[in-house]
Amino acid sequence: QALGSLSSRAMVSNYVVLVAAIGAVQGAKLLTSPYKEILLCCICLGALFGGSIMQHSQRAPAAGPPAPRGWRRYAAAETESSQEQVPDVLVYGEELLDDSKAAVAVAIIPGNPGLPHFYCPFGEALHGKLAAEGLGPAAIYCVGYPCFRTDAAVKSEGTGVSLDEQAEAISGVLDEFARRHKGRLVVFGHSLGAWIVAQAFLRETSGAADGGSRDPKDEPRVAMVVLAMPFLEFSGSFKQRALACVTCLPLFNQIAELAAFAILALPSSVHALVASLMVGGGGAAEVHKQVVHSTLLSQAHHITSVLRLLKSELARLNPAVTPNAGFEELKPLLDARVRPSVLGLYTRGDGWGPEAHALRLRSLLRDGFDEVIDFGSEVDGVLVDGIPPTHGFVLEDAYIAPVAELLAKRISKRMRG
Repeated sequence: QALGSLSSRAMVSNYVVLVAAIGAVQGAKLLTSPYKEILLCCICLGALFGGSIMQHSQRAPAAGPPAPRGWRRYAAAETESSQEQVPDVLVYGEELLDDSKAAVAVAIIPGNPGLPHFYCPFGEALHGKLAAEGLGPAAIYCVGYPCFRTDAAVKSEGTGVSLDEQAEAISGVLDEFARRHKGRLVVFGHSLGAWIVAQAFLRETSGAADGGSRDPKDEPRVAMVVLAMPFLEFSGSFKQRALACVTCLPLFNQIAELAAFAILALPSSVHALVASLMVGGGGAAEVHKQVVHSTLLSQAHHITSVLRLLKSELARLNPAVTPNAGFEELKPLLDARVRPSVLGLYTRGDGWGPEAHALRLRSLLRDGFDEVIDFGSEVDGVLVDGIPPTHGFVLEDAYIAPVAELLAKRISKRMRG
């Protein structure tokens, strides 16, 4: 059915291209040299590239990446949701026959793009550091977003991606983990994932307060919530305002879909360059490059979802667009009498989690119970050659182990009370 829809749209698009080409050729006759020749050359190049785009739009989606070595796909509990609304979950812990018996479990929620594979090297490093702290065996979960599933094509033709819907689906998985590892679960949200983690616990707090299945006096099922370089509120920076303007363009969803197929149609040499620019260097770079090639550069719905989710998040986290969004929305969770401890991790020069937001979060937390760490601090930060990690630290080989070590020590301290 999806391929039939693509074919129908391809026929319409071909007619539009044909009419546009005839009009451009007629217009070219009114131009003088060399502008006439330049325009005709551009038309020919556009027709060739456009044909390649149409071919990619009609192809069956490529197979996604397998679970990395040592990881396996987690079989979530039965759900009434369609497969496309079930998050892609990877679990690490080879020594565990039953991950419910883990001494500690960590669920990692990525930012945008919500592909769990990018976080596997960090998850493996964290698993080793937890063992070094005497907290083994440990189970590490990397939870993707439903719109970024890698084992099936996601139908997103002409539609948006709702951040709230993604958060609701992931909240269901976190609820399952909380039941499975009661009191031994740590939830780590990076960037936009931090907001999704907060939403999951806002739902739980609200459900308990409204007389839901949990007694509000119960001990929290989650030991710690980690908000790493969190994107919790629209900051109004130039970059965010510019992106918000772009995502408000007419037909943005359709433009996103066209951009996805255009990127897939690029030559393999350009794909290699794009992958290198995205992931940088280091030991983990080759792993990340393989993920980029088998997802963003092979399955069109990933690039489409990145752009459409960006549109949703910039509006949803902006208090000027969504009333009481951002930190105001977090207050009920942070004010709850019974809740997990919160660890905030911030770095210098981060446009998505600026230092002003770190100060604001610290003002809402409880002294002695919660903590906010500045990665740029010489006392308790993470510095490599005097430089703190960037927002995308999971792609920076030099910072994966130091951040994992810091986190393992804080988890150990919390578990031992």
